[in-house]
Amino acid sequence: MQEDGWIAEAAFVNDLLSKIKSAQADHQISVLWFNKHAHCIKKDGSCLENVAAPFTADADSLIAAVAGVKYHEIREGSTDHPQVYMTARDAFLKGRENHDKVLVLVTDGETHHGQNCGSYTLSNMEAKIGKCENSHPCMGRGCLVEKCMCGQYTAALFKDYGYSLKVVGIANQHHVGVTEAGIFDKQMTAMATPNDFFAAADFSDLGDGAVGGRVVQSMCTTTGGPPPPSPPTPPTTTTTTGCVSAGWGSGECVAKPKIVEGTIQGTQAACEQKCLAQSTTGCCYWKPKDMMCKFFPGATGDGAGAAGRYQTMIKC
Repeated sequence: MQEDGWIAEAAFVNDLLSKIKSAQADHQISVLWFNKHAHCIKKDGSCLENVAAPFTADADSLIAAVAGVKYHEIREGSTDHPQVYMTARDAFLKGRENHDKVLVLVTDGETHHGQNCGSYTLSNMEAKIGKCENSHPCMGRGCLVEKCMCGQYTAALFKDYGYSLKVVGIANQHHVGVTEAGIFDKQMTAMATPNDFFAAADFSDLGDGAVGGRVVQSMCTTTGGPPPPSPPTPPTTTTTTGCVSAGWGSGECVAKPKIVEGTIQGTQAACEQKCLAQSTTGCCYWKPKDMMCKFFPGATGDGAGAAGRYQTMIKC
């Protein structure tokens, strides 16, 4: 993305924030920009890398903060959608209960240099998002494991939490051509929750307010009215033994999880089931990079130093 693209995206985000504010619904917002990592945008100070700022209803402060981000500070040749999903998920897990959790992803590129994309196998991905053949959204890119397939796979894992993923995709058609734009749109449509892809042929198409209006309309039943009824909070996982899992968040269970012998599981969901099967209260640990699953009986969790590692508490 060139500087004019960033200026158009920032203006679009601020227009979106203004529209959300005018809807007068009970929204709270956190804003990120991303390349290789996700970075918070807030009025004062900064956040740790890949950590979202606390949610706020102060749209005006966010608008001022977005306007203050400069292109030369954010330019990097990466489009790390998977890290955005992980950062958003961690923020939502700390957010308000009984409210919709919605991620609006504004992007002009397919997944590139995504977090943990080199650690997933094609077989695991296809088990989740379908075999890459025929009309699969990644066929147009040759089923690249570390690009399209990883983007689709991690988006599916994110949506499994019950979160809504709205994608505003800028095909930048003036540069890539109609065919390439069609491949991009197909990928973004599959990545988003159903009916939540909002296409823009070029950055200039973001400026008339129509795309932002459709995004906000999809969040609220009527402009100025209350938000639509919230779906139930994603349920905890329960086994026949009566054990429950509290849900995944950043963490590594104990200070040095590497000293405990672990087992390999194909997916995070399989790891959770294996931990539940222990029928013991403790902490379940998952490291995507190594596909590593561990269970720590009696542990109460440790969120320190947890980049790329996740924990869920098991209660029996």
